[in-house]
Amino acid sequence: MKTSNFHNLIDGTFTAGEAKTVLFSLIESKIRYHQLEQFSNQERFGKDLNQSEKRVEQLVKLRSDLKIILEQAAEQKKNVKVNGIIELTFVDP
Repeated sequence: MKTSNFHNLIDGTFTAGEAKTVLFSLIESKIRYHQLEQFSNQERFGKDLNQSEKRVEQLVKLRSDLKIILEQAAEQKKNVKVNGIIELTFVDP
């Protein structure tokens, strides 16, 4: 069995608005996941999940950076090609 697998999650050309919708939906979903993870761990175990906080910060920055890029694409009346590859790798715990 392969220990590493690649899957194409996003592969297409979009208007700037469509790309924003697709990418921001994924980012918002990840932010919500980490916020829920933080809340759950604080409530159940009384522990702080610093890793999730850092990841939320990274995702918020990514969203901001993408917003600027996609605004530039819209201003230039360009479409945006988006490739999102997911790599799954088996690792020992």
